[in-house]
Formats: sequence, structure tokens, C-alpha cells
Amino acid sequence: MTPNRVGQHLGNYRLLRFLGRGSFGDVYLGEHEHEHTMAAVKVVQARLTAEDLKEFINETSVTFRLKHPNIAQLLDFGVSADGTPFLVMAYAANGTLRQRHLKGTRLPLEMIVSYVKQVAAALQYAHDKRLIHRDVKPENILLGPNNEVWLSDFGIASVAHSSRSLNTERSGGTVPYMAPEQIQGKPRPASDQYALGIIAYEWLCGERPFTGTAIEIAMQHALTPPPSLRGKGPTISVEVEQVVMTALAKDPKQRFASVQSFATALEQARGAAQRPFSAGRLPVPVQPVSSQPPPPVVSQNLSALIPTLPPSQEVPIAHFSPTAFTPTGRPERDTLSSKPNSAPPPSRPTQQPATPIPSKPPSRRTGLSRYKVVFLIVLVLLIVGSAGLLYNSVSTYNTHVQATATALAPIRAYETFVAAHGIMFGVDATHTRSNPYEHILSPATVSGLTQGWTYPAVGSISTDPVVANGIIYFGSLDKSLYALDARSHSIRWNFQTGGAVESTPAVVNGVVYVGSYDHSVYALDARTGRKLWSFATGDRIFSSPAVAGGVVYVGSYDHSLYALDAQTGHKLWSFATGNSIYSSPAVANGVVYVGSDDGRLYTFHLK
Repeated sequence: MTPNRVGQHLGNYRLLRFLGRGSFGDVYLGEHEHEHTMAAVKVVQARLTAEDLKEFINETSVTFRLKHPNIAQLLDFGVSADGTPFLVMAYAANGTLRQRHLKGTRLPLEMIVSYVKQVAAALQYAHDKRLIHRDVKPENILLGPNNEVWLSDFGIASVAHSSRSLNTERSGGTVPYMAPEQIQGKPRPASDQYALGIIAYEWLCGERPFTGTAIEIAMQHALTPPPSLRGKGPTISVEVEQVVMTALAKDPKQRFASVQSFATALEQARGAAQRPFSAGRLPVPVQPVSSQPPPPVVSQNLSALIPTLPPSQEVPIAHFSPTAFTPTGRPERDTLSSKPNSAPPPSRPTQQPATPIPSKPPSRRTGLSRYKVVFLIVLVLLIVGSAGLLYNSVSTYNTHVQATATALAPIRAYETFVAAHGIMFGVDATHTRSNPYEHILSPATVSGLTQGWTYPAVGSISTDPVVANGIIYFGSLDKSLYALDARSHSIRWNFQTGGAVESTPAVVNGVVYVGSYDHSVYALDARTGRKLWSFATGDRIFSSPAVAGGVVYVGSYDHSLYALDAQTGHKLWSFATGNSIYSSPAVANGVVYVGSDDGRLYTFHLK
């Protein structure tokens, strides 16, 4: 029995009423204490260890980077006083697509294409940023105020499944949509395409292709071809069926090159199905539709499909790690580009050409008799069923990155310069990354570097360490800015902001300037950590401040570049670009330079 939290406060939100219960926890309608805006507060119901909580902070903070019209905006996150993680998301008053279209409902093809296009646009945007959702299902597709599609729950699966076993009740909303490679612990972008293909299949004929217990469904994903769509709905065209079946290929290499290509192909198939037949358009040959389900496809190596059970028997069914993934082995069709900004802006997605659809299903392997196949499958089910769990051996992103900044005693000239100017070369206003005062390390000595001390693990560290006046400054995703003594390695102070700190701090004249996910720029006393002032922008700050001539320059996720008075924090000037600003501005010779996510480099100078 989960506690009723109505009336409680989580972060800056007061919980007004209970909205519903999902696979991972309870959802409440919350009101911001100061802004009086409404949001959906999801309380994750899972028993988490201290390591799980750190992972929750690290992984969830990454989802703040996602800003797309078809992705539910994550507004805040945190951990309650009793250790329960929670997330604050934009409130979707129109509910989910599962609530709008109950199980067993068949949807018109036009509506299915509209939904698939919007979900695919959100997934393609995430894939272009090297992120995989891993839990695409109707329950996670929300409807915005204008009935636009919002894909939600990026970052929740890894935490929610951390202490859950695989059983039919808990996995009913996830296992039926999991790709074979994801069940084997090797998710990739094509796994999200497979899940969207299962959803399209369900909407077309009113039922999912595979049913049974969680173990049985997992085995069917790996071994059994989906039943013919045309056998369940004769009005479904050959073209539409072939598109969906391509997305549901067992081998991810045989699916579409991208999820956007899948959506484009489905839209083209809808148009082909609506056009009258003519001599110039010959029908695509397909296998005859049979009322009997096709026999299972035998894997070349059946033992590879049998998951290994860990000693603890406590395993997740899916592990989301919304972090950069590195493809292994030879390149595959769904391998992502190493350039994160190579994709067009989300507001104007480029339609990719559809991958050609195979004219006939791939040939089936033979060599094992029907009785041997049945015997092997039964043996697998007995082995796995006796344990009662299915192990998903997902290699997750290492969320416990430790600070490894090595403190070497600087020479007198360097100390003299820093004492006079209070900055570290490299993170100055021009971002030259040059330190002419370093004479200990050189090409002749650098090969002798060995690891020195490390600071105890905090949240994941994405900022650059900044060294000034014998103090090391760095931010963390645990919402803190840290100051360590470079010689004693002890902590001088840490300052807690209202959000993760991925902005590299700038240290000038005894003041530390840094941005936070809580939308604010802070000015802190470099020696004590005391707050001198703060300035609130319209959104999160990844950009690192540049300070020159008594002015602080910093970019914000609200698309704007700001110029603030370094002493008071008052806004002196701002400029709105075409998209979010991750870039750290540089100032040199009276010119300010900054990049924007709209693909442009901006320069500003006096008239």
C-alpha cells in the first residue's frame, strides 16, 4: 500500500490531488509554491540504495537536455526526505494514449500515421543526441493541451526497475514492447523503432502480436514471427503490413535505417493504399495469408537467447540510461553520427527517405526438426521458469564518475600571476586553454605522470575543474558547486543550487561565477562560498560564464545571451538567438562570440 502524499511538499511543489498510478509509481497534480503553475509530479515507487539515488540524479539530469515539441518537458526532479525520488513534468490534462484508446481498440490508419510521425520525431531527436528511450509504450505517450503527442518517462526505467523482478503484473506494460536485442541486454536505437512497431501493430488490429506470461512473450519476441496483420484485419493493405513487419524484424539490421524512416514509410504506405490500382502500379508480391500462425523461427544459436540469472535473482526488465552510447563491432544501419548537432532543429525535422521494404520475408533457417525445436523451447522455459526471473544484462553508463583532478604545486611565477589576476589560464574570457606559466610539465616529463589523489565520489561531474589561488572549483549533477584545497585535498566549501551544475565556473577577482539547471547565474565569494548575488534567466544554464571588463556574459537554454554587471548581477543587455545556447561565450578585442543550437555562430560588437 503506497502512502497518500496529497498535501505534502516535494521540492517546490505542493501535491494537490492524486492523478493515477503507473508502472513505476504514483502521479499527483502539483502546484508550484511561488509561481502557482500546475505540473505532474511522479513519485517513483522503488526501494533505492544510496548508489541507486546517485544514478537517479545523474541519469535524470541528462533528460533536461531534451527540448522538443513532442517530448514531455521535465521541469524538476529530486529526492524526498524519506529517500523517494520524484520527477516534475509538464501536466498533460488530456491523459495518455492508453487512456484515450483502451486495449482492444482499432484506430483509423490516418490517426495511426499521425501518432507514429509525432512519436518518431521525438525519438529521432533523442537518437540524434545519442539517447535511447527503451520504454516506448502507449502508457508513456501523453496528449498535450492541443492533443499533440508528448513522449514521456525518459530516464525513469533504470530507477524503477532497480529492485523489481520480472513478472507478468509488473512487466505487462513493458515486455510486450521490448525488442529481442533489448531482452538480451543490447538495446540500440532500433529497439525504440521495434517498440513503436508493436504499438502500430496493436492499433491496426486491436491486439499485440505476442501474448502470454512475461517469459513466454520474451521468447516469442526472440523466436516467433508476428502473426499476419492481414489475417486479423483484411482491410489492412499489403503495403502497410510490410512496413510494420519491417519495423518488427528480429534482426535490428533488417529494420529501417532510422525511426524517422519507419514513420515516413508508413505514411507513404498509407498513400499507396488510398490510391486506386492502375497498370502502372503493380502490387508488391507477398506470401499468402494463412489462418494458422507461422511456425517459430529457429535461432542459429539458441543458447544466446537464454539469459543468465544473477545470484541475487533481483534484476530489471529494462534499463534506461539516457546517456551517450558507443556502438561496438562493425557499423550498423542505426549507428548514430558522432556529431551531436548534425541533425536539423526539432521544429523543422527533415523527412528521411524510407528504407526499401523487402518484397518477401527473409528465408527461414532449417536444420532442426520440429520436435527438437519444441524440445529446446520447452527446456528453455523450464530453466528460466524454475528461477522465476529473466535477467537483463544491460551494460549501463557508469554514473559514478569520480573527480580525478591532480594537484601539482605551481611554480612561483604562476602563483604570482594568479594572485594578481585571480584567474586560471584556459578558462578566461577568451577560452584559449593556454597556460604559459606551466613549466613543470613538458614533453620531456609528461610521460612520468601518475595518479595522485581523488576526491570522494559525488554526483557525476561534467564541468571542467578550475584552479585559482590554490583552490579547485567544480560543479556536479548533485546540484552543488565544490571548492577543494589543492594542497590538503580537503573541502573548503560547497554551495547548493536548485539544480544540477554543468556550467564550468569562472573565477575572477575573488568571485566565482557559475550557472545552474535552476535557471540562475550565481556569484559567490571564492574563499567562503557566500552568495553575493544571483540572476534568474528563463531556463537552464549549461553555458560557462565569461567575464571581461566588469561584465559577465552567459548563455541560457531560453535561447538568449545575457550581459550582467559583474558586481551587482543586474542585466545590462540580452539577445535572443534562434535556439538554446549551450556554448560558452568568448570575449576578445571588443567582440563577443557565442554559438547557438540553431546552427549559427553569433558575433556582437559596438556600433
